[in-house]
Amino acid sequence: MFFLLNCVQEHLQSELVNELYRNEIIDDLPVESGTISQRRKEGVEMRNALKKAAVIIGEVRKTQIL
Repeated sequence: MFFLLNCVQEHLQSELVNELYRNEIIDDLPVESGTISQRRKEGVEMRNALKKAAVIIGEVRKTQIL
């Protein structure tokens, strides 16, 4: 049973990789929609703002302790 499952797994993985790298769809894969791009940029900006806020909160805590 183990060898049968391994054989099926290897064959399935090979088929999936072949399907992924077909020439017809390879040009469409890296395309990102405008809304996704905008949401990603907003997410990066939010992460940077939260990092700055965490630094400020850390500084305030240090000054209150001293």
